[in-house]
Amino acid sequence: MVDLESKKRDNWDSNLSFLFAAVGSAIGLGNVVRFPYLTYKHGGAAFFIPYLLCLFLLGIPILALEFMLGQRMQRGIVDAFANIHPRAWGLGVTALIGSFIINAYYNVIMAWSWVYLFESFRRNLRWGDTVESTEDFFDNEVLNKSADLENGLGTLNWKLSMSVIIQWTLVFLCTSKGVKTTEVVVKLSTPLPFIMLGILLGYGSSLDGAGDGVEAYIAKFEHESLSSIDPWVDAAGQIFFGLSVGGGMMVSYSSSQPKTAKAVSNTWIVALANSFCSIYAGFAVFCILGYLAHTSGDTVENVVPDSGFSLSFVTFPAAIYTMDVISESNDVCPRFLPVLWPAVFSIMVKFVTPTILFLLFMINMVQDFTENYGGYPGWAVGIFGWFMSVLFPLSAVVVGLFIPYEPKPAKFDEFKESDVVASAEINMKATKTSSEETGLEEASNLNRAASESAPQMNPMVVDSSDDRSSSVAEPEANQL
Repeated sequence: MVDLESKKRDNWDSNLSFLFAAVGSAIGLGNVVRFPYLTYKHGGAAFFIPYLLCLFLLGIPILALEFMLGQRMQRGIVDAFANIHPRAWGLGVTALIGSFIINAYYNVIMAWSWVYLFESFRRNLRWGDTVESTEDFFDNEVLNKSADLENGLGTLNWKLSMSVIIQWTLVFLCTSKGVKTTEVVVKLSTPLPFIMLGILLGYGSSLDGAGDGVEAYIAKFEHESLSSIDPWVDAAGQIFFGLSVGGGMMVSYSSSQPKTAKAVSNTWIVALANSFCSIYAGFAVFCILGYLAHTSGDTVENVVPDSGFSLSFVTFPAAIYTMDVISESNDVCPRFLPVLWPAVFSIMVKFVTPTILFLLFMINMVQDFTENYGGYPGWAVGIFGWFMSVLFPLSAVVVGLFIPYEPKPAKFDEFKESDVVASAEINMKATKTSSEETGLEEASNLNRAASESAPQMNPMVVDSSDDRSSSVAEPEANQL
């Protein structure tokens, strides 16, 4: 008999394992390095208005759609879109390309952490405990920055190159066996950000000047900043970056969920956990910035770096240096929401969310055409921006329109439940009847019916046309 269990897609051991993986994918550097900086940059608590609106109008609907798409199709992003329509597979490829680009630079940023880890084994930490010293170490020792890109990329940074290799090796090992290795890793790694941020927050809040940092982070409410389009665009970008939507990761994770899993509850848990960690991380970061401003006799505004990534790679090393140890599941929806959710979700997905996405696309297109992105030279923006991030992904959509793709059904999809039950019933009758001396002929007919109805499900049924079985059956029939 065919072992149906061996043909099934690998599933998560439990819904908790899936939540660990989804929350771990959502919570990352964007929560620690980007959200606190954007909140400070765009008016403190005032930034929560566009952030929460984008969370409920963009993030939660899209995250729910991705969870539902993966659970329904039981496929990755490319095959899921191809099952919707044979010419839509290019949309899945576009998402994969975007995911690859994100992971390419994300792992480089993670490699920076490996450099800090290796340096932390020295007796005397080289980055010091001031903003100036930590910035100098980050720019010159970790990044080995060149004066500008017009004179070339500079020499190879061997420490960072080795760190990138180590990082990609770990990624391979953590995903080499699919769900089985991933769920072991996420159960260990997902709680760590909360634990480490809790330690830094507890330590940072005990330092002098921590209150000034918190005040600069969230106590102010500069509503006039909302009159600009920048906080709204940055809030939408933070939602996409924070929830890891649009790249196919959540579709892939949810495809290993049972079709009956609670997608709505899981959506709310992942979305709220991501936002909580972002706000939580901001307190830890700015408590330490307040201390650094206090020790340098300056204001918090003057010690905040000019980018989100520098914010964390400057403040956290300085905080670690000052530590004495170093220097010496269930439904979280409100009760009324399940009643309103179908109508609200339908309106958002069909009208509100697409409208907002189209407006954001047009706004970013206008800004990218009229402004020099990040001060980079035109050739760098053209190659790594327009070509890799826009033209190359869109080409997959165009190709998909002309070349349809229909994915082959997986082996576990070939067996319908009704076929399995029918074949099992026929086999049971055949076995029972063949044990009776007077039922030999009936057993042969039932065997023939079983082989004709589901031969792939019943290869062990004796075929009456087989020479050996016929020779054995014939004497028995003569005796009867």
